[in-house]
Amino acid sequence: MNRMLSAAAAAVGALIAAQAPAAEALEPLQKLFPPDMYSSKVRQDVYAEGVRTYSGITLRSDVSAIGIDQITFRPAPDGDISVHIGALTMKPRDELSPAISISGISLQMEDWPAQGGDMFCNWMNVVSKANISAAEMTFPAEPAGIGSMRIEDLGFEARRVPENCWISGLLAVGRADVRRAEGASVQVSQMRSEIGMPGNRVSAARSQGTAASLRTKIAEIELRKAGRTPTYGFSGVDLAAEMKAASLQGLLHVLHSSPLSGGKVNPDLNLMQMVNALTLLEMDLQASSSTTRIFSAGVVPPEAVTNFSRVGLSTVTGSSGLRILASKGDLLLKASASLNGLVDLGLTASADLAPYSRTKLLAANAGKDLGAHLLPELSLKDAALTYKDRGLERYVIDLTGVPSGLYIEEFGGLLAEQSPKRIAGSVRQSTGKIAEFFRHAADAETMIIKAAPALPVRLAEMTLLALTDVNGLARKLGLTMRRG
Repeated sequence: MNRMLSAAAAAVGALIAAQAPAAEALEPLQKLFPPDMYSSKVRQDVYAEGVRTYSGITLRSDVSAIGIDQITFRPAPDGDISVHIGALTMKPRDELSPAISISGISLQMEDWPAQGGDMFCNWMNVVSKANISAAEMTFPAEPAGIGSMRIEDLGFEARRVPENCWISGLLAVGRADVRRAEGASVQVSQMRSEIGMPGNRVSAARSQGTAASLRTKIAEIELRKAGRTPTYGFSGVDLAAEMKAASLQGLLHVLHSSPLSGGKVNPDLNLMQMVNALTLLEMDLQASSSTTRIFSAGVVPPEAVTNFSRVGLSTVTGSSGLRILASKGDLLLKASASLNGLVDLGLTASADLAPYSRTKLLAANAGKDLGAHLLPELSLKDAALTYKDRGLERYVIDLTGVPSGLYIEEFGGLLAEQSPKRIAGSVRQSTGKIAEFFRHAADAETMIIKAAPALPVRLAEMTLLALTDVNGLARKLGLTMRRG
């Protein structure tokens, strides 16, 4: 009898010991979350046949509190380490930073991540495969403006486990949804990317003379306004970017210190830092959409939707393309769009992008209102817009009962009557020129508008003139209009 009681007591003692982890039992967990960075508590630890499972994990650091419902470590083929996390939540201590929740995390690692230094690169240097069922990042309504970001069915497979944080592999996303606080959203479906680029600033600096690349195919992108009404859609999207890896140093530095990575939330400063990083970029980016859609219900006034549907314009389809060449602030943009049965458009523009001054950066960091000084230091050098009517004039007559030129003139007259006297004449002249443009285009002629200023014109100056002196803006830009 005593022997049976002793055996029972031993069994109970072993069970209690298994559920109250000793320091050495926490070693795998601490290899993922270093004890010098996180204080951890574990409710239960179970070890059987080489598989260790922790439940009820709480991790705390200076910047966030992390909760994990369950994490399992098991040996994988070829000596790799397999990690599965049921659900993870991360709550920042800074109330302005985003909260994160992730479910269904599976990782395959060739080794444990190094401790200290760049945590992102430490992980990327050992992960060969990663899958996430769903991840959501929720932002405070103020001051970020973004409401939430959700990603479903994310997978990454390294072509080779990177060295020195050079990332090379395939990234796939089943669905992504970025939603602003007021309800507008961008939805992306079925994205697949081939990546070959540095993962941080140090890796980029070591990559002098090396090319970085990103090639992405997206099945569908849809923009929706508040109320979930679609505005624009793009199907069959191809995107290809070639960059000098070293020119990504500024961009990677900004990304690693942004709110997405736990950095300080300051929308003005974050924007300015991103723009300054773009002035260092050397890149050739090309994008195209085999099917581009414009939904009238999302882009025209509600009272006009019925008329647009009546004439067959509830949804406009076509194709579009874009190319951007950037070289240390020297920008060249080429864009085109062909809307079936309506119009062909083409745009070419060159500009200079300069970094924000240190004075403006310090003002933004101090939380000062920059007003117009927040406008990027962008200067237009030249531009050309081509326009070919493919049936738009006919639709305008069906919708309004008059040709486009006459409609614009009449609208300009009404607008001038409601405008202050000092700009009424300018309004009439401007709308008169626009009306002339569409009259020529209605005759099936290709129309070209060119801007050829004597000196580059800053965006701030263009904005001011657009609000106060439209004709002065046209003179400043050296605008001309001609038939093609």
